[in-house]
Amino acid sequence: MGALACTNTSSYSVNPGASSTFSWSHTTAAGTRRFLVVTVLSPTTVTTTGVTYNGVAMTNVANYSTSGLADGQWSVWKITPPATGSNTILVTLSGSNYNVCICSAYSFTDCYGVGTTAMNNSAAVGQTTSLTISSNSRILGTSYNGTNTSATMELPDGTGVSLDYKYIRE
Repeated sequence: MGALACTNTSSYSVNPGASSTFSWSHTTAAGTRRFLVVTVLSPTTVTTTGVTYNGVAMTNVANYSTSGLADGQWSVWKITPPATGSNTILVTLSGSNYNVCICSAYSFTDCYGVGTTAMNNSAAVGQTTSLTISSNSRILGTSYNGTNTSATMELPDGTGVSLDYKYIRE
């Protein structure tokens, strides 16, 4: 078995306006057991109804609703094996949206899938979320914040776990 590797990441922020779809380009490297994960944050007024990569439908893995400083709908999508090279990620919403949507994409090789999912859903300082993961795993994290705040993700020393993290600022 090869070592799990994150081969590429991309992020996209858009205000789709009257459109219920938007897209961006993401590159997936060649390799064994390719895997692509996409996270989408949309306002509470709409939900993400579908995501495709290179025209192929992705599978919805998890959905979360947030409340507080950044109300929204988080969804997680996967596809295996994704097409290699530069391809289009197309997101479809349940309707038009005049607020910002935030997305991240992560490509992996030697990946066996998505394990435990969790969400913190807090804007307070010092909040934690615990996950139990297996060996040869990674923690994938995405956080979003407004213009005057910051967000970080940290792992305890000595865990030996890699963190793939996107910090997106509006």
